[in-house]
Amino acid sequence: MRVGLCGLGLGALLALGGFLQVPIAGARDVVRVESVGVAPVRPDSASPRDAAVRRGLLDAVRQTAEDLLATRVVDEFDEEMGEVEDLQAKAEESAELQRILGNDPLVYATRFQVVEDRGEGPRLFGSDLDVETEYVVIVSVFVDRDRIRERLTRAGILLTPPGQEPQIRSRLILENLGEYWVYAEIRRVLLEELKMRAVIPREMSPGRAVLELTAAHSPREFLGLLQRSVADQMELVPLSVEDDELRLRVEAFERQPPEEGSEEDGAIDTRSRNRY
Repeated sequence: MRVGLCGLGLGALLALGGFLQVPIAGARDVVRVESVGVAPVRPDSASPRDAAVRRGLLDAVRQTAEDLLATRVVDEFDEEMGEVEDLQAKAEESAELQRILGNDPLVYATRFQVVEDRGEGPRLFGSDLDVETEYVVIVSVFVDRDRIRERLTRAGILLTPPGQEPQIRSRLILENLGEYWVYAEIRRVLLEELKMRAVIPREMSPGRAVLELTAAHSPREFLGLLQRSVADQMELVPLSVEDDELRLRVEAFERQPPEEGSEEDGAIDTRSRNRY
């Protein structure tokens, strides 16, 4: 009996060694994405490893969708552009994007593999003070962008045809990172204000992050805008600026405590477009 991709549960796939591969009919637009999957470890946690892998898969799918959303069609002469922009804005909201994509990452993941199982350790990625231990994995996921395009198109979002997107790739190395909100704010600015197509974490360690960027501009071109966009919260000191790599030292200012009733930064999950 043949079992469809969605018919196999994540637990069953992990029992096969964490690797999945299915044939794809015809030439498909498939990209490889590495993602960090993090799950809190609590006394009632059934399988934090499975939860971490699932979060890594969801984040890889979300990264790819955000990448495609950055290539939406913009035609100032289109009478319906206002409606298209409304759809785009809604899709960029994490809850709406999740509704459009659904909750099953295996719809879009053609294959994946756990490339590093870091296991349980002290809380590093999350900021939920109630969680002391978390499970961390790094997954390599091959995501079918055509399937995501189809889902976004059915939702009424117009995308730039494949092959016409900006393709400048570079690395951003952040040194002296402190609290999670600093990383989250830099990534938010890169995605939302600088409109980068992809901001993918490649290496994460205490006080340091290495991000792979895909954008329409090189590091030399976007450095000044990035610095100005976060100037009220931190200083970004250039350590080296190359055509394909930017290394910055982060000097975050003291953060004001949140007002009563406001939301604190929660533990890392895939519900927010700025989580990794």
